[in-house]
Amino acid sequence: MVFRLDILMEDGFSRLCNLSSKQLGLKIRTPTAIVPITDFLVEHQAYQTLAQGENLIFKVTNPDQEIPAELKNHFILCNLDTNYYTSEHLPESYLPKTISENMCYFFSKQCPSTFLNDEFAQEWYKVFFDEIVAEINAHPKVIQDINGFGITLNLNNIKDPQIILSLCIQFLAHPQIYDQLLAVEFRGLFDSKMDYVTNVDFFLKLKPYFPADVLFIASGNIKPYEYSFLIYIGFDLIDFTYLLHAGFSGLYYHHEEEMEWIRKLPSIDDFACSCKYCSKISDIFFEHPSSPPVFDDPPLFSAIAFHNSQMGMIEIARIRKNIQQGSLSTYLERKSQFSLFLLSAVRHLQKQYGTAFLEVQNLNKNTLLPCTSSLSYHNPNVEKFKRTVIRNVEPNPNTKICIFLPCSMVKPYSKSKSHRNFRKTIRNATKRWYKCVSEVIITSPIGLVPRELEEVFPAAHYDISVTGDWDAEELTLTAESIVQWIKKLPFSVILIAFLHGGYQQAFELAMQKLNQHTADKFNFIIVNSNEDLDRTLQETIKRFETQNAFKLDEDFLTLEEQSIKVIADFQFGLGAGKRLIGSSARFLVSRNELYKSIVGNESYGKLQLGRYFRNSGHIQLNYQGGERLKDFTECSVVLNTLDITGTTIFKPGIDHIAEKLCAGDEVVILGPNKQYLGVGSLIANSNTILKMRRGAVVKVRKMNKGD
Repeated sequence: MVFRLDILMEDGFSRLCNLSSKQLGLKIRTPTAIVPITDFLVEHQAYQTLAQGENLIFKVTNPDQEIPAELKNHFILCNLDTNYYTSEHLPESYLPKTISENMCYFFSKQCPSTFLNDEFAQEWYKVFFDEIVAEINAHPKVIQDINGFGITLNLNNIKDPQIILSLCIQFLAHPQIYDQLLAVEFRGLFDSKMDYVTNVDFFLKLKPYFPADVLFIASGNIKPYEYSFLIYIGFDLIDFTYLLHAGFSGLYYHHEEEMEWIRKLPSIDDFACSCKYCSKISDIFFEHPSSPPVFDDPPLFSAIAFHNSQMGMIEIARIRKNIQQGSLSTYLERKSQFSLFLLSAVRHLQKQYGTAFLEVQNLNKNTLLPCTSSLSYHNPNVEKFKRTVIRNVEPNPNTKICIFLPCSMVKPYSKSKSHRNFRKTIRNATKRWYKCVSEVIITSPIGLVPRELEEVFPAAHYDISVTGDWDAEELTLTAESIVQWIKKLPFSVILIAFLHGGYQQAFELAMQKLNQHTADKFNFIIVNSNEDLDRTLQETIKRFETQNAFKLDEDFLTLEEQSIKVIADFQFGLGAGKRLIGSSARFLVSRNELYKSIVGNESYGKLQLGRYFRNSGHIQLNYQGGERLKDFTECSVVLNTLDITGTTIFKPGIDHIAEKLCAGDEVVILGPNKQYLGVGSLIANSNTILKMRRGAVVKVRKMNKGD
């Protein structure tokens, strides 16, 4: 296959990829746009400017279309719809008569203007798929010579695409289809906004049956404000044919809004866009302030069309940047506020596919997480953090007092003035028994943050507008997080809540839920000031000392070791922290404020175990640190060979990979006999890696090839 798609990074279902051809020296970064090549467009000067832009893919739909000289070294998708049958009543061939090296050829067939009923649609697609398989079997040499092939699914005339789902799945199971497929176009799938959610379901149910390194193309009646959603669910390419066609039809795209007819444009005093095409539109209206013939002026339509494409380019560039920063989910939340059907689709994703998105959500980030609406309560970053805390993190076994504190505007919390006062009061009141006190911060929408995780994404990166009023959903979700945490504590632990307003309401709701369903009751105290907190702590400490209740666990950890343990458990899985610490470990402050070294203390000396990056709360293992986790299967990658060169491991070298790992996660690399080799980080999610046919999967940082 001359063309190949290499995944560079993933964040959820969205991804950055390189579409490249080593032989042709071409490389395109996706997601990006597809621009049609037609004689009508090519004659416009603005098109030549558009074609000179970097990182574009072009397409032709006419077999006689002449390719401009400046585009002959670009990626071109050849998507020629065949007719039903030739004059000899035989199926018309899908394959090209001549092959061009820079083209990817699509199997595509003209749809009836409308499918009469579900049975007809199913039969039509069955015949279409059978004809493709027959062509592949009949012309193996042509299939070998072309640069992989694409398939177009014409879906704009099907009311419910679910009726052909099983047919598509059976078709993709064909070995030659699965091995050679480069791209699939979903044409018209999102044209009907009334059926948007149904069509999203069809795509997400069908997507797992494709190889991971296939290009997903969205074409049809798609506007720029939809791009972030489509790319978020996994599309790589957006066809700009509609944007250009709409412009030449007199439809102008407003930023963040719907299309506006040309006749309404004179009423717009100030254009929201300041691109060169809008300047031309403004000049035309200024020259003809009230002359109707201006609406038939070809330069005006041309300017509108290329303005539309410019808006699309800008939107895709923003989306690529957000994927790179790991912030596409929050960007989508903002975009969805401009469209009710898009808002419904996002809510549908959160409700029906929440778990699927969480399994591939990477938390190794250093990006802001603004929580601007109720959608943020179920943001995958937020949900992944909440679930990981409950699943992987255990309170200090020596905890006798658990203190619940409110969040702060400044993050990490311990840097805020209020939390500095909290901690000072707690330390002064508990003195030598401070090691038996756990601090937990209550917040929305994250729910609950153990003090040890206050620098971990997104605990140190979220922000939310504060009014003092908590809605019912906030209270319920936060209370549930508190309940899940308190269930991990013994009934003997004293709970002290230094909370107010919504924080206190959420805590009281949690205690009400807990004590309703248990015979034993948790003892809790609500305090309202630092003085109350100090007095309550001193009285509790005295009572415990009188009762001789301060009995420390045999595996007592220092405060630093407890922090390392909790962070490692959160990142790698429950039990990883103690393995990493070994006999003893501590943080060593570096000259570089961005990270602290994790140093193990053993009888034979000190070991550098890794680095803790404070801007993301992420541990980066070094060789010795990885060796301590070599038997911890939750973060391991097993190779089938020792013949590894360079700093990258490719898919063919993978024998086994732990489930539910995400792109960017730290992994321990093991050899064919489970011998320890080194450490690295994943380029793609483990689910993606299992479905990849080729490409890089692990970036190696420290490696011993077992010589």
